[in-house]
Amino acid sequence: MLGNLLGILALSLAVLTTAQAQMQASVADNSTQSISAKLSATRFISGLFWVSDTGSFHRRCAATIVTETILLTSASCAQSDYPLKQYGAGSWAIVSGTDNRFEPEPTNITTSSLVENIQVDIITNLAFIRLKDPLKFDSTVMPVVLNSLATVPLETVLTTFNTLDAYGNPMLTITQGNQESCELMLPDHQQMGLLCTQPVQEQSLLLDYLGGDPIIAFSEQPSAPLAVLVGITGLYYSTVAEARVGIVNDPTAYRFSGLIAPNVDIVAGIAGVDAKTISSSGNLY
Repeated sequence: MLGNLLGILALSLAVLTTAQAQMQASVADNSTQSISAKLSATRFISGLFWVSDTGSFHRRCAATIVTETILLTSASCAQSDYPLKQYGAGSWAIVSGTDNRFEPEPTNITTSSLVENIQVDIITNLAFIRLKDPLKFDSTVMPVVLNSLATVPLETVLTTFNTLDAYGNPMLTITQGNQESCELMLPDHQQMGLLCTQPVQEQSLLLDYLGGDPIIAFSEQPSAPLAVLVGITGLYYSTVAEARVGIVNDPTAYRFSGLIAPNVDIVAGIAGVDAKTISSSGNLY
């Protein structure tokens, strides 16, 4: 089980250099465009940045706001080995509420939140970020409610925000994978708390290799439907040997993402709050 997971992690490590170059080229192409309105209006998404000791900001991934001090991203995003090697000594910071939280290397950040610590769970591929000081919630910065329903029905409409596509249409509908196929790729993924999803159109393992983006569904409530956090996008698993070493993209690769429901109590414990105050067990659809 762990061996298979480490195989997926190897794919992430193999494509780092290629992905970095492609992302910089993409930013150059889009430098005169505006951040997508759909992404800009998403108040619960922050950016996780490596801030070098020279003061430069380097975006790593999205981070989803749960409480004033706790955010979630993928474990693969939150490991500091690569940014330390690439950008030199520094520390993690969160940028919220402004469009530059989606920019790879913004130069005009005026406010950011220092990260106190990050707890990484390599099995579920989730990372729990704690801030030194609380965020101030307002019309541009708000938390998301966590899904606590243990099973995500196959017919549930799942949407993720691909924050690397900040200048286009970042909203992607994803579908759970056939369980037999998922088990062949990564046995025991359900016991590991991972959500297996089918390929999406034009997916790029070479760019979106770290995950970290929120997966959203709607939960039934007495008054109105509620958007809830079902998962955090995780790692791809490819059966194509060249894709596993970052030579080619694999448009057929399945993805294994961290599920929120099995970890609601953990998040609540880290945040020091009652799980019921940050979650919903309403039926998903």
